[in-house]
Amino acid sequence: MSGVPKWGRSSKRRLRLIRWTRWEIVSAAGLGCLISLLSLMLAHWLATHPFD
Repeated sequence: MSGVPKWGRSSKRRLRLIRWTRWEIVSAAGLGCLISLLSLMLAHWLATHPFD
């Protein structure tokens, strides 16, 4: 079987069969929180920065 994913009828079943480790879940959650925090910091900076 090749390493290229086949997005056919059984792709949803294949995605359900993926087993996530605890470390991968924590890493994904941490990355999501970091991206959210950086987005909020950028929005705050853009709202308060005086543009001439």
